[in-house]
Amino acid sequence: MTTSAGLTTILDGSRVHHVDLLGPRPAGQVWQAVVLLQAFDELTGRTVQGRLAITTRTAGLTGGTSENGVGGLVGVPVRAFPDLAGTARSAELRVETPGYLPWTGTVTVPAQPGFPATFDGVRLGRIDLRRAPIRVEVHTFKLTAQGSTVAVGGADVRVTGVWRTFAALTQPATPPGLLAVPLGASQPWPVGTGIDSVSLVPVAEPTRVLAEPAAPGDRTVSVSRAGALAPGTSWASTWPTPTVADT
Repeated sequence: MTTSAGLTTILDGSRVHHVDLLGPRPAGQVWQAVVLLQAFDELTGRTVQGRLAITTRTAGLTGGTSENGVGGLVGVPVRAFPDLAGTARSAELRVETPGYLPWTGTVTVPAQPGFPATFDGVRLGRIDLRRAPIRVEVHTFKLTAQGSTVAVGGADVRVTGVWRTFAALTQPATPPGLLAVPLGASQPWPVGTGIDSVSLVPVAEPTRVLAEPAAPGDRTVSVSRAGALAPGTSWASTWPTPTVADT
């Protein structure tokens, strides 16, 4: 161990550490945020609520995250950029969170003549994350008067518009009169749930309830009375409100 110009040099095997034991450490030798950012949902314009995962291949830096989409790269600047006093350096980072595509970027850390006595981190600010793509699979059918489904062939399905943000959707067209029905139960249903068939022509029938619980995805359910229900019939729950239709 040697001391010179207020710095103590400590040899640790093959490693060399310069430590100031005489006063506050220079800004460039303090563990801190080197790059700071905040992630937003590209579609809604709101901050991402999921926990971010930030990684980098820049030696001496590591990812750090907080709440409300805040995160960045942290480390000791003098270890990551020892020559920053005369040379601008760059740092790569990758931002990931469930439900969104990864965001990658390269940030330039400008040369700072006063380094390491002084250091200013990079405030990257807002980054927009794009939601992971989804696949829309369309099966068209119609309901008979008895509530059974009949496949409709030759349906013309088109994507007529794409909006990257809610703000861009200023004058949406009037939606067509369609009924989206999931294949199988859409949610758990307890015993005693009221069951009615979905029919274009209402059929007056006595009360019908589930005889056994139904789980999401169930294609077969047990009811207290069949009546007008037949295999392939779409049905609607009347508990807690008669607004959910399954098939």
